[in-house]
Amino acid sequence: MQQSTKYPVDIIAAFNPVGQIKPLYLRVENESHELITMTIQKILTHKTENYGGLHCIHYYCEITQTGGEPFFGDVYYYIETHKWMIYHHT
Repeated sequence: MQQSTKYPVDIIAAFNPVGQIKPLYLRVENESHELITMTIQKILTHKTENYGGLHCIHYYCEITQTGGEPFFGDVYYYIETHKWMIYHHT
């Protein structure tokens, strides 16, 4: 059975002239309270959703940490609260 872990993240993003958001980098705090920076290599899909009653933009991405293997994760931007979360499936 696949488990999903949710983490709040800092995001560096780019915006195009019509206001669409493209996340580029994320930073997450690990169990040792160290900040880990990761690169979003590729956005495979993105769509607007209503997740748990909150409007959000869901990005399914290929992500890498420096020197690490790429992995796939779901990055959510919650529009009303302006918060970013990553869901990592294990």
